[in-house]
Amino acid sequence: MQKKLYDLNKKLTGDLKAHDPSLIKENDKWWLFHTGRGVGVKSSNDGLNWKNEDSILDNSLDWWSKYVNNFDKDNDVWAPDLEFFNDKWWLYYSVSEFGTNNSLIGLLSADNIESNNWQDEGLVITSTEGQEYNTIDPNLFIDPDGNPWLVFGSWFDGIKLTKIDPKNMKTTGEIYSLARRQIGKRPAGVEAPTLTYRSGYYYLFISIDHCCRGSRSDYKIAFGRSDKITGPYRDRNGINLLEKGGDVLAAADEKYIGYGGQDIFNNQLLVHHAYNKKNGEYRFFIKQLEWDNGWPKIKNYNKKLNSFCKLINIDANKSAAVKDSKTEARTKIVCQEDNNSESQEWLIYPIENGFYRIQNKHSLLYLEAENAEKTNGAKLQQWSNSRNFCQEWEIINIEADIYKIINRNSDKAITRSDNNFLIQNDFENLDSQKWKLVY
Repeated sequence: MQKKLYDLNKKLTGDLKAHDPSLIKENDKWWLFHTGRGVGVKSSNDGLNWKNEDSILDNSLDWWSKYVNNFDKDNDVWAPDLEFFNDKWWLYYSVSEFGTNNSLIGLLSADNIESNNWQDEGLVITSTEGQEYNTIDPNLFIDPDGNPWLVFGSWFDGIKLTKIDPKNMKTTGEIYSLARRQIGKRPAGVEAPTLTYRSGYYYLFISIDHCCRGSRSDYKIAFGRSDKITGPYRDRNGINLLEKGGDVLAAADEKYIGYGGQDIFNNQLLVHHAYNKKNGEYRFFIKQLEWDNGWPKIKNYNKKLNSFCKLINIDANKSAAVKDSKTEARTKIVCQEDNNSESQEWLIYPIENGFYRIQNKHSLLYLEAENAEKTNGAKLQQWSNSRNFCQEWEIINIEADIYKIINRNSDKAITRSDNNFLIQNDFENLDSQKWKLVY
């Protein structure tokens, strides 16, 4: 059955609308829990055809408002996660006031999923304005020795980990920091943590950047690993996830963008949501997860260029960088001597048949032609995600490891000007228009 699911995951049918999906199997039946009023639930007998089930809770629980006053009662439960432990199913969920860390993580339990006889186990942990962390997006993880842990967090001070007392399944002891993203002192997008263990390593999967913006969503699934559950978690290049490290597993494909809200099933399946890039509608996907020399990848996913690199101009042997390492929108892009700064590093990832987005690691903003200009000489700058074609690029190999980079909106090439600003011009096969991608 699993082979059938792996081979045919592109043919999932039925009710596929879900944010923050969590995949589980009980006996021969598949279940998917997701964000929604009273906890969204779907089921499938074959893992392919999915139907909607009744929500777990008929109404918001009275005690939630003691900790979170202004949660959305039409979409009250976020990012549920469940595991079977000590002969029971334990379902952790979050309730939050959007955009703040006025949040809580609560707990439900049941002897089996099919009966839908869930019991309220009350509060697990809460956060309020002024605290460093945000108590949403819980993930229950059972380590190889059978000890339960809870990983959680969103934006603010990032991803946290703490032990769970197996007697009451509530948090206990120290809270550890696992991942964080910041622009200067401002928090940036990191959330939806998922922990798994394989062959001596703990793997932390996270969603980075922005969810829930329809066709403007730029969520991405990233990961790191550690030989200790408490970290440090590092990517392939050894960069700590507390320092904006993280390998990108997937960001987008030809039709869907904003991969995120992920869950890992049995180290074999990845479930996540994404958005149709044309109409902004969202749905969940189930894909086969493979492992290559101790690192995860998605089967048949085109990951070409999907990692951080430097853009080196052939003519000047200088790196494309944000001027003065600024993090503000509209800051111009220049060529400068390599100084190993994050402002010289760019995440290039595919979004549609031959086109890519280019995101600066330091500012987390996107490379574009200013004001969506189509004229020769227009300067390049950084800007927040606009989904305009001026932020999309065709990267074309012209010789050996040399590329030209063409703006989708203007059909003009990135060019180093005489004063080292990057501009767009008609491609004339000049060295100032040729680039090496150094990973």
